[in-house]
Amino acid sequence: MVGPELYKMYRLRGKAGEAARLRVQLAQIVRTRYAKDSASQGEALAKLGKLFLRLQEFENAEPLLRESLAIREK
Repeated sequence: MVGPELYKMYRLRGKAGEAARLRVQLAQIVRTRYAKDSASQGEALAKLGKLFLRLQEFENAEPLLRESLAIREK
């Protein structure tokens, strides 16, 4: 998926507004691309959450990782 790389570039270039919009779009894509509460959706949410952890965006990572965990616990 190109989105995460584009997100990192926006961040590096100081384009916070574009990065924020893309962050929301990426989460929406994950939620619509995969069946609700499927293992694939949980994995994709976890990967997106890990991206935000690597970028030290803990407030963005937490909800995605919590959602991923809830899916895995079902």
